[in-house]
Amino acid sequence: MLRREGWKDNHKRAHRFYRQLGLSLRHRRPKRNKAAYLRQPKKPSAGINDIWSMDFVADALFDGRRLRTLPVVDNYTSKCLVIDAGQSLKGADVVRVLKQLRMTRGPPKTI
Repeated sequence: MLRREGWKDNHKRAHRFYRQLGLSLRHRRPKRNKAAYLRQPKKPSAGINDIWSMDFVADALFDGRRLRTLPVVDNYTSKCLVIDAGQSLKGADVVRVLKQLRMTRGPPKTI
């Protein structure tokens, strides 16, 4: 803010003034840069059953227990195909849900 107003002092001097006045500054954490070569453009969905997305979602119940859900969404229609819920979801549960969806809707091209 001071630089925008034309001040050209060292940042350490500004910190010293803040400390003398009893004020506190937020400490900025350095942003983590992701390498550009790791990022890939998202593929647009061409039709139904083209791309499915899934993610684990966790929340806490009123009594402190954890509730975990696994929603599977069709990206083209934005329709939630299935939501599996439980206190713990294991890899076998994910396989079971995907097998069940494959039987009812057919396999997607990409997950």
